[in-house]
Amino acid sequence: TPNPIAEKGDRVLYVQVINPKNNLLGDKGSLVFEDKTLNYSKSTKVFYENEELDVCVLVDANQGDLVEGRYVINVFDWPNQVATSTMILK
Repeated sequence: TPNPIAEKGDRVLYVQVINPKNNLLGDKGSLVFEDKTLNYSKSTKVFYENEELDVCVLVDANQGDLVEGRYVINVFDWPNQVATSTMILK
């Protein structure tokens, strides 16, 4: 979303997709910062201009990881979580 204090420029967004069994889906990369580790499903580079930005990231999943239930999707800009959402698969 628009943010007048955020710096404009290239950003790398990290997306987590977590299934109902608490398993991380996707390519499963890791990012270490300070004393913490962020495990993520996929990353993508965007150019942020302090305006709303639509981003689409395709996360591959193994057939066995796609189970019925509630999935959590988190988006991080470096170590900062900037969005979260859920979806239900039936």
